[in-house]
Amino acid sequence: MKLKKRGQSFMDIIEKPILCKACFQKFYPSFYRKVMEREILLCDECLKGVEMLLEEEKFFDSKVLFLSTYQGKIKEWLKYYKEYYDVALAPCFLSPFYLFLKMYSFHYTFVPCPSTKKKNEERGFKALSLILESQGFPVLDCLIKGEEEEQKSKKYLSRFSSQKITLDEAVDLSATKGIILFDDVMTTGETFRQSYECLKKCYSKKIKGVILAKNTHKNTL
Repeated sequence: MKLKKRGQSFMDIIEKPILCKACFQKFYPSFYRKVMEREILLCDECLKGVEMLLEEEKFFDSKVLFLSTYQGKIKEWLKYYKEYYDVALAPCFLSPFYLFLKMYSFHYTFVPCPSTKKKNEERGFKALSLILESQGFPVLDCLIKGEEEEQKSKKYLSRFSSQKITLDEAVDLSATKGIILFDDVMTTGETFRQSYECLKKCYSKKIKGVILAKNTHKNTL
């Protein structure tokens, strides 16, 4: 029998702790989490910092599912992921929603809203595709976003006038049973709208949307 060392708890003896993928703290998951989760990635404190919504809203003639608010841990992780290229965070975003999303997306293929080629090259990865692929969801990266001029100085209503989203001509959608258009944050909804309209022009089957985080902050003109 392994003897207990000074300062070592009984839990340390019977099982090894898990290292949280987000905060790198060691923790011991509950029996419930061991049974219910595909892969335990986040500690209880990080999970508590995710403000879940799981709310559907009508967007054009489709339904959009919002997984969380754009607050707390999701906002923090997205900053480090997209601005500082912390790719280790990729599987963390959908981890709290995995079982629900697995059922919701049954027989569907995810199509990520696109970033420009320049932005993808700067990061060295496609942010939305990596989030989905890291959790094993089927991904079809078929939308192309044209290069855009600097947007920060533009007014809200004219900010997206230079954006143009097209479908990759090499992609055949005919065998796809259903599409889920995926984006990380919806603030204005313009990128999602353009992506949705592009898909509707060449795809007649069902399209619905999933947004990781809903930004309720109202922009001013």
